[in-house]
Amino acid sequence: MYNSSGLIRSKNTFQIQKYGNAIRSQLRDSSDQYVSELNDCCRALTSDLVQYDDDQILEQQIQHLERFTFNIAKFSALLPLLPNEVIVFPSAEEMKRFTNAFYLELIDECARKKNHYKSLVETEKIYTP
Repeated sequence: MYNSSGLIRSKNTFQIQKYGNAIRSQLRDSSDQYVSELNDCCRALTSDLVQYDDDQILEQQIQHLERFTFNIAKFSALLPLLPNEVIVFPSAEEMKRFTNAFYLELIDECARKKNHYKSLVETEKIYTP
């Protein structure tokens, strides 16, 4: 069985949350659609971070991991669309590369979990009369 909580609760996630918070604090009163989407995305990331548990059944782990992965991709896609008045370090382009690399790690983790689940289901079919 693959333990994914270390990946979800990693330094990478913390950096993304910190970056999102820096953007949100600068654009607190903004009515921009993309800022609103970024806020929703950051809330969803935090929710998935808190809800994920390696002791859950494998199907639920996969669902949480997929949702978390989707929100990382969404966060990455929203970065270039932010208003120009946002001043953050590192740059949005550099952070986009960082989140894309993290996204690829998460995709690999999802694939491993899904393959593990598939092998369990197939094994159960073989041994179930």
